[in-house]
Amino acid sequence: ERSPEDQSVLNDEWISVPIDVEFKNRTKNTHLDNLLKCEDERYEIDMIMECNQSAIRALEPLAEEIKVLVDKDGASKWQYRLDKRSLSVIHLKAIARVYADHGKEILELLRKNPAHAIPII
Repeated sequence: ERSPEDQSVLNDEWISVPIDVEFKNRTKNTHLDNLLKCEDERYEIDMIMECNQSAIRALEPLAEEIKVLVDKDGASKWQYRLDKRSLSVIHLKAIARVYADHGKEILELLRKNPAHAIPII
């Protein structure tokens, strides 16, 4: 059952139908193909950039914590352990993507020695 407020806002009468229903059957020209390909590539790039920015936002507070633990001489009095929940799978994939062929190696260094790897990443 819908409330009176729902009924005043939701549409039960009008249906939207695309004007060009034969778009799927129509042969596309090269300009349209290139435009669609460009839009898809821009979307993918935007998603990758957002994932990278998210990884940076997640790493910055960790780098600040490490900075506090390190003396003026650069020697750490404490061993820093990375909480498994501090970086998500998306962040780890973004880091691996940035370092391309060395991505697995960087992730391994991040797991073994986060105090040295995080400020560099």
